[in-house]
Amino acid sequence: YVFAKDASVAREFVTRTSAGGVCVNDTILHAAHPSLPFGGVGASGYGAYHGDATFTAFSHSKAVLVKSTGLLSHINFFVYPPFSTLKTTLLTALLAPSHLLRRRT
Repeated sequence: YVFAKDASVAREFVTRTSAGGVCVNDTILHAAHPSLPFGGVGASGYGAYHGDATFTAFSHSKAVLVKSTGLLSHINFFVYPPFSTLKTTLLTALLAPSHLLRRRT
C-alpha cells in the first residue's frame, strides 16, 4: 500500500514493488473489487483467485488499484465506518433497485 498525491511517486512504487497487487491511496478496496486478482507473489500468491483470475492464477499478474485524491475523494465518507443512521439511509436509497423506491398507486 502506498499513499501519495504525486502520481510519479505512486508509479515508482508500483514499478519497483514485487507484489501480487498494489493499492494506491487505499487499503481495502483492492480486496473488495471483484475483477482484481488478490494474492501475493511466490508462496503467498497460491490461491490468488478472484473473478477471471482463476484462469490466470499462475501468470504472475500484478493488480493495481489507484484511488483518487482529488475532488471526489470525499466519497470515502460513505465507504468507511462509522455508519450512522444518515449514512445507512442514504446508501440504502442509492443502492436499492429503483422499482423498490417507486410508490404504488
